[in-house]
Amino acid sequence: MPTITSNDPLATIKLCPSGSFIDNVEITGFEISNTVGSGIVGFLNEGLVIRDNVVTGNGGFGIALLNASGDTVNSPTAPVSTFRIQNNTLTQNNQGGLLIADVDLATFDLTPAGVDISAKGVSLADRGDLNVQVSGNTISDNATTDTLSFLGEALSDATLRDDRFGVQVVSLTGSQITANFESNTLERNGTAAALGRFSSAGGLSVLAGGTSIVNATVTESTFNRNAGSDIQAITGDGPVTQDSAQVVLNVNRSLLQNAQLSETDDGVRAAGVWLNSTAGTIVANIDSTVILGDSTVLNSTFDRMEALYATAQGTGQITTTVQGTDINALGRSGNEFVGWHVGAGSSVLDTGSSSMTIIGSLIDAQCVLKFHSGIFGDPAASSLTASIQDSELIARLPTTSPVHGILAEALGGSDLSLSILDTEYRFEGIVDGTTPARNWLSGTAGDTANLTLRIENGQAINAMTGFTNFIDLSAENSGTISATMLDSTIGETTGQGINIGALDSSRVTLTVERSTLSNSGAGLINVLANGQAVVSSTLTSNTLTNPISQAITMQAVASLSTDNARVGATLSLNQFLTPSGGLQATSDADDGTAEFRLNMTDNTSTGQFLLEQLQSAPGVSAFALFDGGGNSPAATTTGTVTNSPTLLDIAFP
Repeated sequence: MPTITSNDPLATIKLCPSGSFIDNVEITGFEISNTVGSGIVGFLNEGLVIRDNVVTGNGGFGIALLNASGDTVNSPTAPVSTFRIQNNTLTQNNQGGLLIADVDLATFDLTPAGVDISAKGVSLADRGDLNVQVSGNTISDNATTDTLSFLGEALSDATLRDDRFGVQVVSLTGSQITANFESNTLERNGTAAALGRFSSAGGLSVLAGGTSIVNATVTESTFNRNAGSDIQAITGDGPVTQDSAQVVLNVNRSLLQNAQLSETDDGVRAAGVWLNSTAGTIVANIDSTVILGDSTVLNSTFDRMEALYATAQGTGQITTTVQGTDINALGRSGNEFVGWHVGAGSSVLDTGSSSMTIIGSLIDAQCVLKFHSGIFGDPAASSLTASIQDSELIARLPTTSPVHGILAEALGGSDLSLSILDTEYRFEGIVDGTTPARNWLSGTAGDTANLTLRIENGQAINAMTGFTNFIDLSAENSGTISATMLDSTIGETTGQGINIGALDSSRVTLTVERSTLSNSGAGLINVLANGQAVVSSTLTSNTLTNPISQAITMQAVASLSTDNARVGATLSLNQFLTPSGGLQATSDADDGTAEFRLNMTDNTSTGQFLLEQLQSAPGVSAFALFDGGGNSPAATTTGTVTNSPTLLDIAFP
C-alpha cells in the first residue's frame, strides 16, 4: 500500500478547486497521514469514491468533505458509480474520522491553511444535494484529544459547537444530505470526561441548522466504547436557527454498546442514542437494535447514562419510534435496551414537543422510563406524549439506588401523557432494610401542568418489594392528574398499591377497572386531599387482596380556614379479601371545609367498610353516601353521614 504523508496545514490529499471543480475522483489503496492537517479534504466536489484506504494519524480529520454534492460518479473508468466512502480504516485522527458538511463557505475562514477558493474564480454557491453511501468502514480512536485543528476551529465557528465525533454529518446551508451508513464499525471515538467539557462527543453526530434537511440511516453497524453518545441527532443549532431544519434518523439492526463517559455542555453523559432539538424537527426510528450499557460506568459516579433520550426545547419537535420484529444483534427479535441508568426518556421545555412510541421492546434499566415536561413557574405550553406497547419493562435496581422505576413529571404550563399498554413489568434487585423510598411509577403534576397516565392490560411478573408504592401520584398548586388502570395487575410492594397525595388547589382523577391489587404492605389504595385539592375515584369490578392491611384509605382533610378539601369515590362490583378492612373513608376538618361523597353498589368484603365524618370547630365536615345496595357487610359509620336517594356527583366543581 503506497504511503502518502505531509505536514500541509490543510490536508495531504486536497480536492480543492483552482479555476474548475474537481469532480468524479476515485482515491483507493493508499495509507494517508498528516502531522498537522487532515488526510483528505475536498470542497464543492461532485461524484467521489474513497475506498480501501488507511487514513491514520492526522492532526485534523481523516476525511473532510465540505459542500459535496451528487449521487453518482460520472466516469466510464470508475469501478463504482455511487458517491461512496467504502472499506476504509479511519483511525487516530485527532479531530475526527469523517466529516461531511454543508456550510457557508464564504464565511468559512480557510486562510490559516493558505487556501482562498474565492480568489480562484470558483463560485462558492452550493452545488446541490448530496446522496452518499458510507459502508464497510472501520472508524476508531478518532477525536480523542482536547485540541482543535484548524479545520475543527472553522467548523466550530460555523456550527457554534465544539463536537468531537468519529463521524459528523452537518448541514447548515439549506441543502439536503442523505447519508446511508451500512456495516460500519465505530469504536473508541470521542473525548473522555477527564479531558474537559465539550459540546458533545461520541460515535456519530448528525446536525441540521437553518433550513437544511439531513436523512441518515444506520444499518447493521457496530458501536463500541465511544465516549459520549454513540449516535446523536441535533436540529436548531448553527448561526441561523429556523423552525424548518429537519433530521430523519433511522437505526436498523445495529449494536450499540459500552458507551463511556464524556463531559458535555449538558453534563457528564454516556448514551446510546441522544436527540436534541431547539428548533426544527427530528424524526427518529429505532428498529431491531440492541443498546447495551457498560456495567462499570453504570456503577460509577455519573450525571446521565441513557440508552435513548430526546430533549425538545425552544420550538423544537421530536418524534421517536422504537419498533421492530427483525432478528437483532443478540439473535433475538426487536429492540433491547439493557444495562442503563435510564432506559428511554424525554424532556420538553418552552414550547417544544416530543412524542415517543415504544412497541415490542425489552427495556432493562435502573429507571426504565423517565419523562419530564416544563419547569416549575414557567407557563410555557410544552407537550410530551409517550406510549409503551407490547413490551417488557425490568427495573433492575441496586439496593441503595433512590431512582423510581418509571418517572413522569409535569410542571409549569406543560402537558404530559404516558400510556403503558399490553406490557409486562418486573423488579430485579436486592432488597434489605437500607432500601430507600422509591416507586415503580412516580407521577407528579405542579403549577397548571396536566399529567395523564394510562395502564391497560399490564401484568406484574413478580413481587415488587424493592418499591414503596406501585403507583405514587403527587399533585400540587393547580396541577392536574388523570390516571386510569384497566385489566391490570400490580406487584407486591412495601407501601401502597396506589398512593395519591393532592395539595393546594390541585385535582386528581383515578379510574381502576377489572384489575387485581394485592399484598402491598401498607394498603392497596391510599388517597389524601388537603388544602383546596380535589380527588375523584371510580373503582369498578376489581379484586383487592391484602391479609395484613386496610385495602382502601381515603381522606379529605382540612386544617386551615382557607381549606376546602374534597374527595369523591364510586365503588361498584369490587371484591375485597381484606380481613383488616375493605374501606376507610374519612372527611376530617379542624378548620376550613372537608367534604366526602361516596357511592357504593354491590361490593363484598371480608372486612368492614368504615365511613367517618370528623369535625372540630371551627372546621366544617360533610359526608354524603349513596348506598346502591348489594354491599356486604353494611357500612359502619362514625359521626354524621347523610344518605342520598340518588347517585352522587363525584366530579366536584
